[in-house]
Amino acid sequence: MVITSVVTEEATCLDPQKVHFTLPHAQATSGRVVPIAHAKSSKVDFGAEIYGIDLNNFNDADFELISDALHKYKLLVLKEQPEMLKPQQQYKLTSNFDPDEKTGGFAHGKDPFLVHHNGVDFFGIPKRPAIPDQPQVHILGRGPLPDNHYGFPPGFEVQGIDHEEFHLPPHIPADEREAGASRFYQWHFDGALYAIPPPRVGCLLAVRTPKGPDVTVRWEDGSGTEMKMAPGATAMVAGSRALALLDEETHKIVMNSRIEYAPHAFIWMSGAHSTRLGHLIETEGLEKPLDQLPKWNKEKVCIYPMVWTNPKTGEKSLQVHGQGAFKLYLKDSPDGKETIVDDLTEVRAFLDKIMKPALQPENIYAHPHQEQDVILWYNRALWHSIISLYDFDNRVDEITAQLCSAAENVGFFAIKDHGLSDSDIQDMLSTAESFFRLPDETKAMVPWNPQNVGWEKLSQVRPSTGAADQKESYQIQFGENMKGLWLDDGTLPGFRGKTLDFMYKVQDISEKLMICLARGLGFEDKYFINWHDIARPNSQSTLRMLHYYETPKLDDGKVYHRAGAHADWGFLTLLFQKPGYSGLEICPGREAVTEHALGDEWTKVDLEPGVIVCNIGDLLMSWSDDRFKSTYHRVKAPCEEGDFYGERFSIAFFNQPCKDAIIQGPKGKYPVVTGEEFNRNAMNRMYKAAQEKLAAMRKAEEQGQGLPSARPLEAAACLREFSPQNPQMEKIPKDKHNFGAVVTGLDLDDISDDDVKALHDAIWTHKVLVVKGQKHIHPIKQWELVTRLDPDAPLVHGHGDMKTFNEKGGLLSRGREVLAIPGAENVRVIGKGFQGENHYGLLNKTLTRTPSHDFHALPLSEADFAAGHTRFQRWHIDAALYDREPAWFTTLRCITRPTGPEVTVHWDDGSGRSMVVEPGLTAFFSNVQMYGLMTDEERKVADHSWVEYAPHPYQWMGNCKGNANGLGLVSQGKEMRVEELGEWEEKAVKRYPMVWVNPVTGEKAFMVHGICVRRMFLRSNVDEEPTVVDDVVKIREWLKVIQERVLKPEYILLPKADEGDIIMWANFQMFHTAIDYHSKLGPRTMHQANVGASVGPVGPVPIPAAS
Repeated sequence: MVITSVVTEEATCLDPQKVHFTLPHAQATSGRVVPIAHAKSSKVDFGAEIYGIDLNNFNDADFELISDALHKYKLLVLKEQPEMLKPQQQYKLTSNFDPDEKTGGFAHGKDPFLVHHNGVDFFGIPKRPAIPDQPQVHILGRGPLPDNHYGFPPGFEVQGIDHEEFHLPPHIPADEREAGASRFYQWHFDGALYAIPPPRVGCLLAVRTPKGPDVTVRWEDGSGTEMKMAPGATAMVAGSRALALLDEETHKIVMNSRIEYAPHAFIWMSGAHSTRLGHLIETEGLEKPLDQLPKWNKEKVCIYPMVWTNPKTGEKSLQVHGQGAFKLYLKDSPDGKETIVDDLTEVRAFLDKIMKPALQPENIYAHPHQEQDVILWYNRALWHSIISLYDFDNRVDEITAQLCSAAENVGFFAIKDHGLSDSDIQDMLSTAESFFRLPDETKAMVPWNPQNVGWEKLSQVRPSTGAADQKESYQIQFGENMKGLWLDDGTLPGFRGKTLDFMYKVQDISEKLMICLARGLGFEDKYFINWHDIARPNSQSTLRMLHYYETPKLDDGKVYHRAGAHADWGFLTLLFQKPGYSGLEICPGREAVTEHALGDEWTKVDLEPGVIVCNIGDLLMSWSDDRFKSTYHRVKAPCEEGDFYGERFSIAFFNQPCKDAIIQGPKGKYPVVTGEEFNRNAMNRMYKAAQEKLAAMRKAEEQGQGLPSARPLEAAACLREFSPQNPQMEKIPKDKHNFGAVVTGLDLDDISDDDVKALHDAIWTHKVLVVKGQKHIHPIKQWELVTRLDPDAPLVHGHGDMKTFNEKGGLLSRGREVLAIPGAENVRVIGKGFQGENHYGLLNKTLTRTPSHDFHALPLSEADFAAGHTRFQRWHIDAALYDREPAWFTTLRCITRPTGPEVTVHWDDGSGRSMVVEPGLTAFFSNVQMYGLMTDEERKVADHSWVEYAPHPYQWMGNCKGNANGLGLVSQGKEMRVEELGEWEEKAVKRYPMVWVNPVTGEKAFMVHGICVRRMFLRSNVDEEPTVVDDVVKIREWLKVIQERVLKPEYILLPKADEGDIIMWANFQMFHTAIDYHSKLGPRTMHQANVGASVGPVGPVPIPAAS
């Protein structure tokens, strides 16, 4: 007898009565995980046992270990429970996997039968009585319950299930059943299949288990297949295994197809018979007609994809419930024609084809329950495959299916039985450590060069972090690139020979994987091997020894990145490291090699002794036409109890093709390039940096100094010829802003498409860039660059043409003069004072404007202003907020500005805050950091909410006055009535999510332009009816609490712009403001250009269409 508790994820049909649990806090867990040892003949790759956790008293650290292990091992058995698990604790355990579900834990619906101990009659029998005091927990099994069992009356018996009541006759004869013959009852995933999504986690507690000899489970499908297992066992098959076993054509179909389940599926099938294998319904016409079912709603009918994606790992799993299936929607590609199959005979024939290959003894794990043990399984998606290379020649087709499935779904997989022992690996790691223990001046004898060989230290800056990885590395190749870059044997005896021996062994393993990958793509077996021939002088495959430095346990606000988020740019990577090193994490979700966005969630990767972790690189993703995924990964900085802070040694082997290899996928999705060209393009970001580094090394040697410590910053794209020089702007210790970079070596007068793409990604990544040295360019080049950064955008300034700006600009055009450059009208001249006798065709123009603090409700006095005191004018984004989308980026070119004397910016809001700055600069703060300063509850609301801006918003609020700190308006009732705004169109009114997601980094920013908001729609989840707030006073009070947290000197950056420099910023992530100064300090001339974006902001949750 077993007890099960299942928790659903969400539902719209039930009245939530959810109890939220808070787990006791603990810094560490005493739990330990031991993988289940399966028989050698078994192909089951899941399951682990956990010892040392008392589920009646578990804490948050225990739960974290359980959760991580469940996603890795798919099935957990929690052993040696001191006492029988209480129903309340069982529900608490499962509920914590989905704290936001809405049904209160009733995965099959809140049915009167389900919450009563008499059970529910699914198939004409009392099947699953509920615990009276905890009705989410049901009893499965057969026979009498123990005495005084949680409120059940004496002598209560569970009738249970029997395949004879459900399976197609003839049944197993009684004498054969008595001798131990049996069948699988029903292959399924847990789920109501109507109205309620399937649960994430299932949980079984063994209360009383049958004793006796093993039973023999028969297939009875004509194959003669049988399998022995313990009586009362629960049998399981991995959906990922089922997917891996499909042929290529069928795999394409299930990846793109859906399945519709019958309404009230279990009642619909209740008069029918199951197949004897328990995976389908026999087509006999015994299903109940739809008009005889309980009342049902078409909108609640469940239509699910056949393949489900794990939200943590990205792995895909074939998840179909064959018995509840009603219709199929079949497609062989995302854009293919959809065929609807509604003939039940055809439906079941197709499902038999995709389910039956996995239902073989070698794929099935039959768990033998032990009393008081608890098992957990992930009901939706499973952890990535650990692929055995055992008996490779005879199992190559099977291994190919497993490997290609992992490459398609996650891009990461692990291999075992590969021929290298754990002692071989650990010995090589010790050899690498011996190299890194040498003095730096010795290692510097083999310096890194642009062929990606040699030693480097603290020099790789990731665009994802803007900081140098805290490591050193030594890159080693087989071929001609290593000339002069091996340490001599006198320095490190035996190092070269031992390293090459290891590299040859790893190459042999790699070639087995290449055979599988070639077969998966339809190439002949040696296709990839021939292009990775390490005997050729132009071989490029690289072994990289890595030494991550010990991370200090300091509470100094700094993040010591070990290796920031990145995707490898080679063919295939094999990773070796010591067990127990924490930090490696993956983030699936990338669909094309040209994309650089991250997925939603980072997942830990734990290595077992002797296992090699492998991942696909960008080159193979391109070579496979994006079929195989190159996944972002990182070595996370340790930051919590249990993380590994010490030194970390690892080895990565990068398979990279020979220089003359021809790279193009079977479908020709990307242009042909050679291996040399692909690597050169991918490493272009390093070339110029390396030259500067070598020059600095020579200079340092001449001056007797040490090695330079940092390579210039990499931008986010693979193709570039410029080098952002500083990961961040200059900072003082108290500064907390985390954005900004300086770019040098870039000529905007002659910029390639590759550099434009790299610049595009760098702006999204660093939020604010200062591109130095553009004094020579004509204004039209600034406009051309803006349009190339967003080539699909309308070819007009983000605030429209000059006529529209002057007529509808309201506050923006009032009190100042804005000019357009003749011949480049979308480049606007902003500033103050005399602009010169002939400024690009503007003759003897003087820009006049009222002091910007005139906008404030309490203006600054003229005496204070003349004495060098000032304020932030108005914190804002560049956006029309009516008819046009906000600009992705704004560019601001400094032509001239005064550089002194300094002025003092005052908050004048009672805080006493002030900053001393150079005149004529622009101030920025990050709304990503603002989002990070919000509470969890505030973020939950913001993620699901949206705002509506007023029509012609700057006219609507044009009579209003701002706060003295430049953030928001003083509520004085001066907003115009909508009827006073003149003509406007409802379709042009803008409604945007409160939170905007960065398309390159995935970061979230709280982006609400408060001065223009007319209505807010607040909710904390997708099912909640939003609260509409149309009182602007309340709107501004609500925003003020959130937005003023970041309005502090330590979060504000004023990038210094010299004449000719162009500041570029991510307008979807930042607020900025001008800072006025007295005209006696001199003129200011800036060229500003942006374009209304081709695609508007995207939030974490879509705005309802009806809004």
